[in-house]
Amino acid sequence: MQEQLESEIAAILRKTAQTEIERFLDLPPMTDGDLIAALTTVVQSMPAAAQIDRPLYQLMCCRVVAVSLDHGNCTVSAKGYGNFALILSQLDRYQEAYRFGKLGVDLNERLDDMSMRSAVYFCFAALAAGWTQPIAESIELFRHGIRYGLQAGDHAHVGYNAIRCITHLQFSGNASARAGGAGADYEQLLHRVGARMNLDILRPRMQLVRCLRGETNDLRTLNEPKPSTKPHTAPRSSHAAARLLVADYLGVLSHASLPHGRACSGARDRGRARGDCFPS
Repeated sequence: MQEQLESEIAAILRKTAQTEIERFLDLPPMTDGDLIAALTTVVQSMPAAAQIDRPLYQLMCCRVVAVSLDHGNCTVSAKGYGNFALILSQLDRYQEAYRFGKLGVDLNERLDDMSMRSAVYFCFAALAAGWTQPIAESIELFRHGIRYGLQAGDHAHVGYNAIRCITHLQFSGNASARAGGAGADYEQLLHRVGARMNLDILRPRMQLVRCLRGETNDLRTLNEPKPSTKPHTAPRSSHAAARLLVADYLGVLSHASLPHGRACSGARDRGRARGDCFPS
């Protein structure tokens, strides 16, 4: 599979060498209904693939991009372009990743498709913008993603955007006040939309904010000031939450110290770990 994946990536990069990435926005619309249905099935399966088989997820993403470049754009092409940004980031091609992420957003808006908009904004903010642009841009993109997800009923991506927004607020330089207030609002929001998995990921972040404020009594567990029967070291999703939390801070602290938010190779590797923890 790895050889096939590398071949697919190389084929797409050959096309980007011949054609400006932004010009893919003007590709004709895809007209084959069966092909559109097939690509839609692939795109809807990508989040699950991202959790269980990373090379398979990347190959699926490449196929969506390749088919779109050959047969024209459709609504799910936008998400394919956004996810391809992650692959490019892992290859240290950060500027191209940003352009593919923006291509996904621009195509979604041109097609006036609300069903994918929250997901496309999440991809752009989480997988592309943060490596080349000031962190404030990603925070604003996540906020847009939350709003669009609520409008479209895409509660899963409401949760993904909310969690990432909190993470970025925490390392934006004004962590405690802004992240604490937004986190409380988002916690209520995720309760309201029933995003239980995302709540399990949000809570360790909020405990870190409380720890930084001196509101916890144990730096190792981030427990509440009063003894708790449910320490945050042992929620049901503890391993996933811990991986996500640690990878977030190590990765972004590394690239945040560089001019204009550019990532270094070490941050890139930790960025891979962050990608492993989030559906796309």
